[in-house]
Amino acid sequence: MNNFSGSISSPVYVTSSNVNSILIIQLSYDDVEQGELVTLIGSHNGIEIAVNGANTQQQLGINWGDHLTISLS
Repeated sequence: MNNFSGSISSPVYVTSSNVNSILIIQLSYDDVEQGELVTLIGSHNGIEIAVNGANTQQQLGINWGDHLTISLS
């Protein structure tokens, strides 16, 4: 998702077959504890979803090519 136009406090809904999370956009990885799911605005103005300090793919049980649905609002 590029050219995000929401705000830092916007909720982001992330769903897939193994994931069902509501996240608040953070300013940095340090805003969440190690091992927690985080979403932030990347340097190219897109939404990034990661697990702080861990392998996101392994932590979420997703594989390359799996579909995530990202919704705002």
